[in-house]
Amino acid sequence: MNVIKFCHVLSPFLEKISAKFNLSKPIVIADSGLLSKNNLISLEQDKYEYILGARLKNESKAIKQKILNLTLSDGEVYCINKPDRKRLIISYSKKRASKDAYNRKRGLSRLEKKVKSGKLTKSNINNRGYNKYLTMSGDVLIEIDYEKF
Repeated sequence: MNVIKFCHVLSPFLEKISAKFNLSKPIVIADSGLLSKNNLISLEQDKYEYILGARLKNESKAIKQKILNLTLSDGEVYCINKPDRKRLIISYSKKRASKDAYNRKRGLSRLEKKVKSGKLTKSNINNRGYNKYLTMSGDVLIEIDYEKF
């Protein structure tokens, strides 16, 4: 299977779009899927401005702790200036928090059903979805790691 790394096509794509629609340099806005080191380097080398969704797990312990200590109200936004001249903008949405809590509860419920069915095998122990919270005890017992969850 041929896989083209997005960072090799990102700048040419942006240049093509800019030329086609007679735009100055566009501002790239994307989710965390675009947030790879190579993509950031490419955007910065080509002097594109960008807004990308961030992954909390990729931040330093200090920044994670600062975010977790925040008590934001619904719709409130907080900005953290990082040493690399980047800004991390944190927002809180009651609606999104409810949706995420519901999805976690539903995911845990499904996982518990799978564990109780006894049909899980070693191949189910992977990092896909909520399976990352499964652990194997002994040779045959698969359990949910509630501490990780």
